[in-house]
Amino acid sequence: MGSDIAFCQPGERVVGGGGFTPDLNGYLWNSSPVDAAGELIFDEGTQPRGWAASAVTDEEDPAVEDPPTDVLAYVICATP
Repeated sequence: MGSDIAFCQPGERVVGGGGFTPDLNGYLWNSSPVDAAGELIFDEGTQPRGWAASAVTDEEDPAVEDPPTDVLAYVICATP
């Protein structure tokens, strides 16, 4: 399993995001907004500051620790 986080610059706001894995046997199992500390957001009132993505391969189980899978997160930012 692999993970990555991308953040907006100060003064920008998150409007979307996603992730990509070049592994032909890989797939994203998580793509979510995160707060300034890089933690997933579960409260609607928390302002997103970035985006996280996690990927696994067909052979990996996301619930257990496995060798890393390449993944790249991206965040789409806008200025107010």
